[in-house]
Amino acid sequence: MENENDPLWDMKAESIHGLSLQHIVTHGQSVKEVADQLDRAFHGSRVFASSSFDARWMKMLFAEAGRVMDFDLYDLDAHHLNLEKWLGKFR
Repeated sequence: MENENDPLWDMKAESIHGLSLQHIVTHGQSVKEVADQLDRAFHGSRVFASSSFDARWMKMLFAEAGRVMDFDLYDLDAHHLNLEKWLGKFR
């Protein structure tokens, strides 16, 4: 399932997002640049990841950049039951 040259690369995710590893290596930005952009875009906000995979990658990105997120990241998969309970208060 992974690219033979990079054990973290997922070919299924590549097909979903339409971004090849080669494209990202050639045209991508450093993890520090991406972390900076995310922090500027979401500063002080609550960000909800609809997939544990997305939350995991965000955490890995910031760890690799040596940064702490300047926003709150909520993994909806991990907090599904809490979210249902919270939303139930408004029904």
